[in-house]
Amino acid sequence: MKKKGVGLGVVVVLVASMPSLLQAQQPRAFETLGIGGAAFLEGNRTRFHESWRIAVSGEVSVLLPFYRGAVQVGILPMWAEQKTRAVPDFQAVYLYLGWGPTLGRLDQRSAQLTLSVGNYLMAFREEAENFRESESEFALGARLTLRQPLGRRLQLEVHGQWLRVFTAQRLHFLFAGIGLRYTWQTPAWLVRFLD
Repeated sequence: MKKKGVGLGVVVVLVASMPSLLQAQQPRAFETLGIGGAAFLEGNRTRFHESWRIAVSGEVSVLLPFYRGAVQVGILPMWAEQKTRAVPDFQAVYLYLGWGPTLGRLDQRSAQLTLSVGNYLMAFREEAENFRESESEFALGARLTLRQPLGRRLQLEVHGQWLRVFTAQRLHFLFAGIGLRYTWQTPAWLVRFLD
């Protein structure tokens, strides 16, 4: 019972401090523009994973500071290789839009939580019983990103991501990734247009 109380106390302190963390050193909306690339490994084990293996995935994304956080638009392709002949290989792409607050900064490092919604598109390589040629499903994601500056404009990013795809039998993925993001000042004309 004591452990539950301590855990609840920690959560209350974190939630109470969120406004000050969110206000600390936040760039103005659209002030910078960051383009990033990352490689991901998938490590969940569900019924889906008994039939398919997800190979290394890559991602390209754009990140813009937005009110009380940042907006991220990205594309995360992945390749699913069959483990059994009963299912076909397929290629999938998660197209998403996300938003999340910067949780805090420490000595130039930062952490960001991003919640995303998007479309999970699947294209199967061959005709197989009980499989359409392609599918398009709604998906939700949550990601924690840790950033370490490598210079004035370049950052190293380490990601942990959960993704849920709303197929008839829900798909659940857990990804770990690493990548780089290059950020520069957004041109004034583009800031005026976006604002």
